[in-house]
Amino acid sequence: MEAVKTSKKRTLRILDSSGDRRLVWRKESDDEVKEAKKAFREALAKGALAYKVDNDGERSKQIREFDPEAEEIVVMPMVTGG
Repeated sequence: MEAVKTSKKRTLRILDSSGDRRLVWRKESDDEVKEAKKAFREALAKGALAYKVDNDGERSKQIREFDPEAEEIVVMPMVTGG
């Protein structure tokens, strides 16, 4: 019997007034990618900022397009001073 190889699960974290919502996808699952991409775009349309987190979890880079290859994407509201 041949083992089925699946890719690592990836995470989209959306931080907002309702808390920390997590969506998980595998890049070979079109439906999962589509759902995560939709949530990503909706959050950015509301003014949120998105960051792609490096594998070590220490560095991040702001992104404006959904990256299905990213291991983790964190989306959060823009912080304003007062």
